[in-house]
Amino acid sequence: MKNLIKKFTIAVIVLSILYISYTTYISMNGIIIGTKIHKNDKSQFMIEEISESSYGQFVGLRQGDIILKINKEKPSDKHLKWGYLSHINSLDILRSGKKIHLKDF
Repeated sequence: MKNLIKKFTIAVIVLSILYISYTTYISMNGIIIGTKIHKNDKSQFMIEEISESSYGQFVGLRQGDIILKINKEKPSDKHLKWGYLSHINSLDILRSGKKIHLKDF
């Protein structure tokens, strides 16, 4: 029984360390979780999928938005991590033909 409790305790500690490392990495890299991006046929960055209750939805992003600028620069792969936005301070997007500026991420 003591051996089982010891193994369980070690597993909980290891999982806790992994979780803390993951959340720290996400925070340090400014990745917007739940907002999946892809390049469309015109090589434009477009919001492909946005999870309900995600930070992307909270700041006003919607599925189908086309990203015109990231931090006042033309979007590039350096702003993506595994298909998600990262290192974002501001976004200029195109939605239904209207340009929208989002800031303070």
